[in-house]
Amino acid sequence: MAIGTRSANQSSKQHKLIMLRMSFCKKVMHIQRLVPTSEHADVLRDYDDCLVAAVEDLLVGRGQFTDLAKLKVHIPAALGGLGVDSAAARADACYYSSFTSAYFRLAAIDPDWVGSLHETAAAGLHAPFAALSAARSRLCTTPGMQALLQKLSVHDRPRRAQGKIMNLKLAAEVADLLRTLPAREVTVFNASAEAPHLVSISAGGDPNLRVPNDVLTTHLAMRLSVTQIIPSPFTGAATTTSERCPACGMHHVNAHLDGSLSCGPGGTAFVTLWHDDIARMFHHMARCVGIPATLEPASVDVDSNIRTDIRLSGVSARCADVFADVITFELTEPATYAKEAAQPGLSADKAEVTKFNKHFASVVASNHKNELKPVAVSEYGTIGPQGMELVDTIVSRAPDPPTMKTYMMRGLAVVTATHTHRRLHGQVRGHVPLRPVAERAADPGPPDLVADDVTEQTASAD
Repeated sequence: MAIGTRSANQSSKQHKLIMLRMSFCKKVMHIQRLVPTSEHADVLRDYDDCLVAAVEDLLVGRGQFTDLAKLKVHIPAALGGLGVDSAAARADACYYSSFTSAYFRLAAIDPDWVGSLHETAAAGLHAPFAALSAARSRLCTTPGMQALLQKLSVHDRPRRAQGKIMNLKLAAEVADLLRTLPAREVTVFNASAEAPHLVSISAGGDPNLRVPNDVLTTHLAMRLSVTQIIPSPFTGAATTTSERCPACGMHHVNAHLDGSLSCGPGGTAFVTLWHDDIARMFHHMARCVGIPATLEPASVDVDSNIRTDIRLSGVSARCADVFADVITFELTEPATYAKEAAQPGLSADKAEVTKFNKHFASVVASNHKNELKPVAVSEYGTIGPQGMELVDTIVSRAPDPPTMKTYMMRGLAVVTATHTHRRLHGQVRGHVPLRPVAERAADPGPPDLVADDVTEQTASAD
């Protein structure tokens, strides 16, 4: 079909993904608002299959595209999927939202029309109204949908009403799906839902948000639960732990390469390149909004050589300094993802506690009003609660905090995806020595922000 032909002309996989999410999957939506299309579900499913095939082409070189991956393609990014809308799934929501919106407006213009409409519908002579009733009946099989439909009014334009309906429907479907999945997949779902920032990047010229093809492929494989390598011998699953670990060279990981990020005596604590680039991004964004910031500051405790990664001057609630220290961790480590599935956020909390216990005494040594914010970052781009508080502190100084926060989170997602790919498929092995402090402090960091680059990233955000 034209989907495959047009996407094949794009050399950038990131651009292909943007076209799939923002254009191709919405092509038939205008038709679905005009006429009932649920009677042609077979045609809509064929169209959805073409979208899935286009996404599958983005993962060439990885493992088998499973049924779970196909489901995730059509789940919104904010719920843990990829956000390529399903034409078949939204058929009833499209028609119902459009019809009711027109109904409310026409009723206000010509009240007599309402009476004639119901008389015709009662006689079974109004096909559009019959299709509306059928769509409503199907939608109301979702718990809570009846109450939602009763709240829709003339103030809810078709696209807004459709969004409300689909959000409730998909949230219920995802909740049912999670009850059937193993612990690892539940952890991946939760992490992907917390970090939709990479796949929601809009088209633009900002170099900070460009994602190389191989990096995007690795991230999509993680997000869609596709194996990073083809298992040998091929079984279509990742249940064995006999694959070669890219960190130590031993054969002890599964085909998802779970555990390889934290493999070794130092675990993710030794992934210094990833760690440093996250710190530089926080430092750069703080300076962009006018916060006096220092990268790799000297210790404020004269009796200690323990230093943090960043110092933000005069931004705490008590007009003191905020110190931040980055720690990276692996969510899908086999020994911990069962606990993470049962208690989402547990790994981030533990990482934050580790950093807090190490640095707090030295941070408050010179001023008890100083604050410490550990920044815990996982391979999926999720950030712990205290790290998110630091993000909010930084973006609150911007003229448009929501837009700046979207931009910052997407920038952090690109950094994390890049270094995760290098760890899984690159040549990085074990501990990488830090550059001298003076050299790292003098690093200019990412290019300066351009207002248009920031603004365009929220124009089509989820």
